[in-house]
Amino acid sequence: MINRQTNMQAAVPAVETARLLSLLGVGIDGARAFAWLLAATGGLSIFVALLAAASAREGDLALLRVMGASRAQIFGTIMAEGLVISAIGGLAGLLLGHGALALARKSFEQLRDFGFDPFTLLPGEAAILLAVLTIGLVASLIPALRVFRLDLADSLTRSS
Repeated sequence: MINRQTNMQAAVPAVETARLLSLLGVGIDGARAFAWLLAATGGLSIFVALLAAASAREGDLALLRVMGASRAQIFGTIMAEGLVISAIGGLAGLLLGHGALALARKSFEQLRDFGFDPFTLLPGEAAILLAVLTIGLVASLIPALRVFRLDLADSLTRSS
């Protein structure tokens, strides 16, 4: 009756809500894929940075070995370095994300109506932080193994 007698169009809220969620689902999937791409890029950058740092400090690490540090201690140092770098990056990402949400919520009142709270940590954020730490550990594994198999005599000869 509304469609025939007025200029308005009748809508079934359940159907329109389902259509809206299906349209948003594509955007959410795209954002999720982009986030994983960023995480992989971050892991690659940690890998490259640690590999370059281990190569630059090869003589120093060999000297530590000569002075009594075990292979496991040197391996652990490189792994801890990767873990610390990824932890700082993960925490900085969480802080920046929540800060951006706080600014957006301040600018757009509708975000408050939708229930976006920048000061609430979601359970999925812990999983994201764990994934970032795992990526950092995996990225630091190859540089740590490279240092683990370091030839002391050759490294000390090249560094002097």
